[in-house]
Amino acid sequence: MKRRGRFRVSALVLAVLIVILLSSDCFAEEGSAMRENENAVPDTVCFNSEGKLKIMVISDFQDGLYPVSTTLKLVNAALDAEKPDLVVLGGDNIFGYAPTLHFNKANCLKAIEKMAAPVVERGIPFCVIMGNHDADAPLSTYEQMQKFMSFPTCLARIGETASGVGNYEISVVDKDGKAVFGLWFLDSGNLAPKEEGGGYAYVTDEQIAWYEMRSAELQEQNGGSPLPSLLFQHIPVPEIYNVLKVVPKGSPGAFKGYRSHSSNYYAADETALISGVYREGPCPPDINNGQFESWVKMGNIMAAFFGHDHVNDAAASWRGIDLVYNGSVGFSSYCSGYDNGVRIIELDEAKPGSYSTRMVYYKDLLDEKLPFQQLHFGELAFRASLAGCALLLLILGLTVRGFVLIRRLLH
Repeated sequence: MKRRGRFRVSALVLAVLIVILLSSDCFAEEGSAMRENENAVPDTVCFNSEGKLKIMVISDFQDGLYPVSTTLKLVNAALDAEKPDLVVLGGDNIFGYAPTLHFNKANCLKAIEKMAAPVVERGIPFCVIMGNHDADAPLSTYEQMQKFMSFPTCLARIGETASGVGNYEISVVDKDGKAVFGLWFLDSGNLAPKEEGGGYAYVTDEQIAWYEMRSAELQEQNGGSPLPSLLFQHIPVPEIYNVLKVVPKGSPGAFKGYRSHSSNYYAADETALISGVYREGPCPPDINNGQFESWVKMGNIMAAFFGHDHVNDAAASWRGIDLVYNGSVGFSSYCSGYDNGVRIIELDEAKPGSYSTRMVYYKDLLDEKLPFQQLHFGELAFRASLAGCALLLLILGLTVRGFVLIRRLLH
């Protein structure tokens, strides 16, 4: 009897451990009221008093109801150090598969409140794009965008096309109200249809048509010249592999390609690289739907900024357009540890047609030593592994106990 009691207590402890590690909350309240009229959202931003505009991209926060404290420390430290004029939330703003979110819409609303809080509390204007893991949540990306739009400084909009959520353009204007730069925001989707081979989604014909139509309008307003622009979307374009070179396995800096590129190993092409590092094979869609060629055709995109591949923060140029990774800010999923960070972009009213950019890392802002699980694996993955081990131990314990009982019955 004592042995059975000890076993039952052990099993109970393991079961409780699993629940604690996954940290679910089924009783969250609904979020605040959502702004209905997106026509009230400004479609322009101004340079600051010095004629500059500093943009901070916070990408791949990718967490659940209880964000990793290290992620919030990094975001807060970056905002305080850089004091951006505008923030872009670069997709995978929440993690739809997180145990605390995947079956609970109310928790998704609360998670959005928590991840946006550092920006909202400082009163900084911000824009939003959606990522593939946002689309994994039970709360639709439409509802998520409505939640973001309920914050007073949010400049995001539901968007201009029926493909995805959050396809919009904002012009950066001078003191006379003339557009000097354009900022484009597109929903790059989640997954491509299985009948098309699967893989990640791509920007659709409808989105490209809207982009070209609006670009032509801005060009006409700009005296016939393309309006120099930056574009933000979560998943990179397939041309990202054109700034890499095929190398033998084991070469310095080599990484394996993804899906249609998985038969080769790659490294940065020094002739294209501007700055930063590639640490993993880029994960663009398998289908090239002509989005990059559309940028070349319209002649207005100076640079496109991507998230998605957490440990890449490189910038490289292809056919006159810079393809730039934002790195990752989140410590919940796989990450770069001390090289997690945010991307800073600076525009100058006196220098139309040019921009500057740099990364700001955890190691630049904070002296605190990171725990083992936040160096590479990510907090959620580490907890899931612990929960898996606990579950295996529980199953093993039940199996051994059952085996002992069977032996007793047989004898």
